[in-house]
Amino acid sequence: MSNMFPTMLMQLAGQSPALLVLLIGIVLGLVYAGRYPGPSICVVIACAVLLLSSVGLMLAQFYFIHGAAGAGRRPVDIGRIMTVLAVGGAVIRAAAYGLLLTAVFIGRAQHPAGKADAIAMR
Repeated sequence: MSNMFPTMLMQLAGQSPALLVLLIGIVLGLVYAGRYPGPSICVVIACAVLLLSSVGLMLAQFYFIHGAAGAGRRPVDIGRIMTVLAVGGAVIRAAAYGLLLTAVFIGRAQHPAGKADAIAMR
């Protein structure tokens, strides 16, 4: 258990570009919350969920892998735990990406059919 910390730091270092983008997304969402409240809230929530799920899943995997070795769990049990974590993480990330897609299209004004639509139909 004592050698977990350097390994976790290395894992976080590998994820740092993506984590930095998520932090920037949170900041930008907060900055633009006054001008675009709906999309901004969606972006902040989605980025926060993605950030927390990335770090949380990593911590959970380390905890169960290192804790299972000390508890005498069988490899098949560890495999099941890792599968549940992976599927749960994928569902959470999918929901967050869905929220980001929602942020792209929420609150857009509908434009009347005009010249742009006529050109696009050709």
